[in-house]
Amino acid sequence: MSLLSQRLGIAILLLCFFLLSTGPVLEGDLFWHIKTGEWIWTHRTIPSEDPFTYTFQKQDPLRPGYLRQEIILKGYWLSQIIFYWIYSASGITGIIIFRATLILLILLSLYILMRRYGTSYPLSLFFLLLSGLWFIKTSDRPHLFSFLLFPWVFYLVDNLRKEWSLKRSCLLFFLMALWPNLHGGYVTGLALIGIYLIASIIRLLRDAKDEVRYTITLVFSSLMTLLNPNTYKPLLGVLQEITGGVQARYVAEMLSPFEVFRSGYYYPQFWLYLFVTLVVIVMRWRYIPLERLTALLLFIATSLMHQRMISFFFLLVPIIALEAEKALPERGAKIYKLAGVITGLFLFVPATFYSIKDVFNTDLSRRFPEDCSAFLKEKRPEGRLYNWSDWGGYLMIYSPEYKLFNDGRRLMDDIEIARDSIDAGKREPVIKDIPLWRAYLNSYRIDIILIPPVHPLFGQFVGLVREIYRDKDFSLVYAGSNCLVYLRKGSNPYNDGLIERHSLPKELAVIKAITALHNYKTEKERREKKRLIAELYRLIGKEESARQYEALP
Repeated sequence: MSLLSQRLGIAILLLCFFLLSTGPVLEGDLFWHIKTGEWIWTHRTIPSEDPFTYTFQKQDPLRPGYLRQEIILKGYWLSQIIFYWIYSASGITGIIIFRATLILLILLSLYILMRRYGTSYPLSLFFLLLSGLWFIKTSDRPHLFSFLLFPWVFYLVDNLRKEWSLKRSCLLFFLMALWPNLHGGYVTGLALIGIYLIASIIRLLRDAKDEVRYTITLVFSSLMTLLNPNTYKPLLGVLQEITGGVQARYVAEMLSPFEVFRSGYYYPQFWLYLFVTLVVIVMRWRYIPLERLTALLLFIATSLMHQRMISFFFLLVPIIALEAEKALPERGAKIYKLAGVITGLFLFVPATFYSIKDVFNTDLSRRFPEDCSAFLKEKRPEGRLYNWSDWGGYLMIYSPEYKLFNDGRRLMDDIEIARDSIDAGKREPVIKDIPLWRAYLNSYRIDIILIPPVHPLFGQFVGLVREIYRDKDFSLVYAGSNCLVYLRKGSNPYNDGLIERHSLPKELAVIKAITALHNYKTEKERREKKRLIAELYRLIGKEESARQYEALP
């Protein structure tokens, strides 16, 4: 195949991945990044306190010395300004195009590096297919910058020892100074540098004098990461999260791929990529340089512990492709490569048909409370708002009149515990004859509640809906396509007037939950939801419907 044909084929594939990356915004974190970027740009400074929630405290009472608040508030300032500029100039459409462009650059970088390492075109195509199928679902967040910088930092660190140059060293210094101001993923770059630095120091101690320049370069690159508002604190923050921080308990990205698999999300491209990598390591472990092998094993282990690390594992594809090329036997190599490309296309085609309907989809109503937000904006109920946490960022932009209870930043450990208890409608422990969820609402003087009937992304029932149905003090005043608004009776005359004019039967919220619970991914989930649906029918007095559901196989 001619060079022109190869480049044309890759260009077409990258264009397809670009289009498949233009799906709708599915995560609320984008919006708090945009809003923080607006705040930074307007005030010309980085916030030291949270300007968007009424529950923020400088010190988490449950974990004094917890650094998460400071790290989150200051750690993304440059990427947040970029997201704000794009959003203010071109709205959600611009954000989607920007996301797709970064994903295109990530995949192009991986292909360029595979070819630089000497991987053949067919094998590069196979690994690009797997990588593309993973990255097209990447959300609109600053981690996109980490995914773009990581492979180039690795390439520079991996090659500077053999081909040291001042120009490449300065490029590495620049990237490592820039990265911490965009996203905390720079810690993965530090891990790579640390692996290579230890090996370099060992060689230096063995009197390898030609290592001096390389060792100094790696040390100076590490020091460049201190040029950010948080200096060294993100490194301590990682240790705090590993030892039981908020993310470890409440963030879905911290689940292992095994847990995700059991939930019905299978990630076939990841498991195939992992299988190929392990086969390559078994065949080539004696010949893979120790630094590369250590990096591979580190990111394999972390990706199996937390799904958020899978992307960084995919970004090591240039050296995996190189070792796979060397592992293939000379006889039959073409057949193996062809089989790999066919396998990649076998995964690519159904993914394309599944995603094509969402190309350039700017609709936010699938995941966010558009109609409920419009209701709040029009009617302006008074009092403190309890909001669904993942909608916090969205509400910062579309309902800025209200300060929030919480959002996707999860700044406070005690607020996460409170949020979890409220969302689930936990009754125990009862405090002075008041169930726990209600005690929390009372203690924070909450008069407005905005929640979904079921989790917008994962489909679990929101237990608070059941408890509010039983509660006499909260009235349902609006039921949107995926959201519910409740007001507390007697909180103030204005809200009482809204309740009088807009009150709806609370059975409607339960029925909306029942309708949404009919979606499931696994047989286990179907059985669990069947029992829950029967319980909810019984809750609203529909005994016959409950029995019918209980009788289903």
